[in-house]
Amino acid sequence: MQVSLLRLLEQKEFHRLGGRDAIRSDARLITATNRDLARLAAEGLFREDLFYRLETFCITMPPLRERSGDVRLLSEAFLERAGAELGRGVTEIAGDALAILESYAWPGNVRELRNVIQRAVLLCSGRRILPRHLPERLRPAERRPPSGIPFPIGMPLHEVERDMIRRVLASTMNNRTRAAELLGITRRSLYSKLNKHGIGACEHAAQGA
Repeated sequence: MQVSLLRLLEQKEFHRLGGRDAIRSDARLITATNRDLARLAAEGLFREDLFYRLETFCITMPPLRERSGDVRLLSEAFLERAGAELGRGVTEIAGDALAILESYAWPGNVRELRNVIQRAVLLCSGRRILPRHLPERLRPAERRPPSGIPFPIGMPLHEVERDMIRRVLASTMNNRTRAAELLGITRRSLYSKLNKHGIGACEHAAQGA
């Protein structure tokens, strides 16, 4: 693949898969990566000649933790999108909730922020996202409210988990990959919990309809 890409950049031509004739191209190439190509090239894991061709004009995008000023703008954009996709009337993020978002390190970068906002929209029963709607990993222990779960007090924990899974499956139209992302668990864990609570495929489809 690297050889073919280098040929395209150097000679401005390529071959279709299975084709014999060279096809000329004047396309400009834009690439993106989260790998350190300079280090990989030095280690012999990436072609140096291709690296120098790709490095003609380089833009470094710092991780979200280094640009906390973007958190508000991204959160508001994700909120608007999630509200429309999930059919929820959530339109605001409370100031203290926004402060938590801006102080978090975001190891999962923008994708993690998007999933956190979507999860909060799903949990929120009003129009404003509050700190209790955010995952506990974002909230310092001293700021965690004592009752942030949107279920009746005294409801058994296994019923809370079961109903939350049902709610998320319904909101994602039984998209289990998306449901697992919103719940913050793996697909394997989700399947395990589905079996544990006896939630069947027919039930998912009915609730997602």
